[in-house]
Amino acid sequence: MNTNNLYLKTAIAAARTSGKLFNKYFGHPKLVINKNGNPRDFVTEIDKKIETQIRKKLKQKFPESKFIGEE
Repeated sequence: MNTNNLYLKTAIAAARTSGKLFNKYFGHPKLVINKNGNPRDFVTEIDKKIETQIRKKLKQKFPESKFIGEE
């Protein structure tokens, strides 16, 4: 398997796993806060959990890589 296919396969697996978490909490956020004090930029605890979950999956396959996220 070439490197691009491995990246794609890993990204799809991470998205599917996180999609399950998203569906579980869709429409029922437990906590909504303003991000960085910006009254127009909201984030939920589920957004953060999903980002953490995706990062964890990607880091398992690509520990040397750096990631930029925006929950």
